[in-house]
Amino acid sequence: MNQTIRICLITFSDFITIYDPKKRREINILDLNDIDMWSLDLLPLSESLDYYLNILTRLSNLEKSETNENCLGSLYSIACKLIPYGGILIVCTSNYTTTGQGIIEPDEEHINLYKNIKRTKEFYNSISNEFVERDISLHLFLSSSGDDFSSLTALPCTITSGFFNVYKMFNESKDFPILFSDLCNSLRNKYFWHSRIEICHHPALKITKLSLNGKIIKENEAFCCNLSTKDSILVNFDFKEGYFVSIGSGISSFQVQITYFDESGNKRIKVITHTFPITSKKSIVRQRYDVISGFTYYVRSFVDSNSIMFLRDIINLRDQRMKQIARFFLDTPVIRSEHPNGEDGRFSDFIYIKTFDPFQLFLYIRKRIEYFGFSCNDNNNNPFCMAVQTVNSIALIVSRYSDEEWLYSTFGVRNLSELPLFLPNLDSEENRQLWNFSHKYSIDIDPIIYIYE
Repeated sequence: MNQTIRICLITFSDFITIYDPKKRREINILDLNDIDMWSLDLLPLSESLDYYLNILTRLSNLEKSETNENCLGSLYSIACKLIPYGGILIVCTSNYTTTGQGIIEPDEEHINLYKNIKRTKEFYNSISNEFVERDISLHLFLSSSGDDFSSLTALPCTITSGFFNVYKMFNESKDFPILFSDLCNSLRNKYFWHSRIEICHHPALKITKLSLNGKIIKENEAFCCNLSTKDSILVNFDFKEGYFVSIGSGISSFQVQITYFDESGNKRIKVITHTFPITSKKSIVRQRYDVISGFTYYVRSFVDSNSIMFLRDIINLRDQRMKQIARFFLDTPVIRSEHPNGEDGRFSDFIYIKTFDPFQLFLYIRKRIEYFGFSCNDNNNNPFCMAVQTVNSIALIVSRYSDEEWLYSTFGVRNLSELPLFLPNLDSEENRQLWNFSHKYSIDIDPIIYIYE
């Protein structure tokens, strides 16, 4: 991790505590006007890491608070003062906002998602725009009942290239490894800092859809705060009248220009040129149609409109491959009447789908599964390990009946109680097989090891 970054640790319940690494003090804030935030001088990680580790150790030993209050909205306002220009706000929380700014009052009968929804939404819309102005991306990690309707607090994620992860009824033994992996991915990601995207194209082309996790300011331009290098954008064009005459050839092109700052503070411009063939003949269009890109377009259209009508469009295409993929997609959590992580989980999926490239989308639709390690003495040919890859995690599920020698060759241990949390690097064929599975599609995720119950 970059040792030059500056970190500020904040805890919150019914009040907010800021930990000042330079003066080694704790500042309790009961009112947003209590303190001049600009007086805080944040230190580089290389100078503050020991201080923060001590604070985290002390916090982990505290007893559970008697209060269940949450002032997340007020925390957002403070973050805007602490981060004058550019940064990532990583928030781990449970429950919805109950006090301070942006209070959410769920309707117990679920007739309406929120009481006072207009006033509450206005606050989160306003703070979202302030995040964009200051180039702050929000990464929100939420423990939820699933139907807390906390998705309003995640609104800044939708226009700041942010993440929103939901853990329904958080269980430490089951969910902590997943939360830990998600946090590591957020911290280890590479980012285009202070990024701005502009699409340059021929005047005879017209952009009909620009889909990304950022704030669109023009039809061909968007601010993306701190864009992950793994994120993707989708651009859909239509041809204006007389296009084929004006272009004068059988190919066309457009450019994506990303203006950003690197980790060293250098301003950079990245230009990506896409060239594609053009024709007015329907037979050639059908022959050259990119099914994966087309399906990605329809799924993002579904997310943007929250309408199942996109499936009717796919059926009308009369493309059997698209129809098959659509049937698979119908079984994904975002489509089901009840999402496994509740409505908060559905909103999380909406945000992620708007950043998925086609490969990530397919992993969301269908898990990738392989089996490893078989005993010569097992007539049923039961595997020692099942490897499962989803869009954001890789799990290695180890059987309690695994052979001792296989365990040693694969993980470097001889019994299940000694299994590490993550897959180690060992010089053995068994270990390489699992790493080959994990790295086949260049996904930078550490495989987490579980024991099969």
